[in-house]
Amino acid sequence: MNGFIDTFIDSHLSFSFELIILVRLILAVIFGGLIGYEREHTGRPAGLRTHILVSLGAAVIMCVSMYGFEGGDPARLAAQVISGIGFLGAGAIIQGSKGVKGLTTAATLWMSAMIGLAVGNGFYFGSLLATLISLVVLIWFRKLEFKINRSRSRVFALIEWQDNLMEGILQYIQECKLEIIDIESRQTSIKDKEYLRLLITFEKDSPMKEMNELVNKIQMEYNPRQLKLSNN
Repeated sequence: MNGFIDTFIDSHLSFSFELIILVRLILAVIFGGLIGYEREHTGRPAGLRTHILVSLGAAVIMCVSMYGFEGGDPARLAAQVISGIGFLGAGAIIQGSKGVKGLTTAATLWMSAMIGLAVGNGFYFGSLLATLISLVVLIWFRKLEFKINRSRSRVFALIEWQDNLMEGILQYIQECKLEIIDIESRQTSIKDKEYLRLLITFEKDSPMKEMNELVNKIQMEYNPRQLKLSNN
């Protein structure tokens, strides 16, 4: 598959070089976008556009290193991408009193860069396979983690958007002295109104008294469209 696409273009089209570059950049956008869409859908800070740009940039660097410098070592610029993407990934990681968040998003940024490098090098099958495996890990394994941690308490809320909404909810959680495992948030539109969709996962065996207190505070303060506490 890797050589077939380039060989077909080269043998049938007069502007083969330009088209090969175009195909590689488009594939980098598609593969990076697939991973970015999953991150965007789950409300992560680095979403669709970020992953597309990371993958596209890596593909451009790989193409430049291969075709821009005759007789040069194409691995040199690629090596700089591998090390440099760590700075971007570090921005997605948040260290707080409740633990470390954003490690998966940082890993997907790094993975998008590696896929971009592979596409830029013409390794189409490998980059496609890596993208599909990444999506399986992000989507299916997330469901597996959910089943493993079923005993953890979760609060789902759909609240009309307002300023300092997240800050207020986090303040209530702190007042109730509850330990957060994960927060998923996503802004959505319903009947021309903006809402925040929240799924908050708490530590195992969180006391029900404090959990109910938190739910009551959210209900009284924000009058959410939907609010649910589950322990399964």
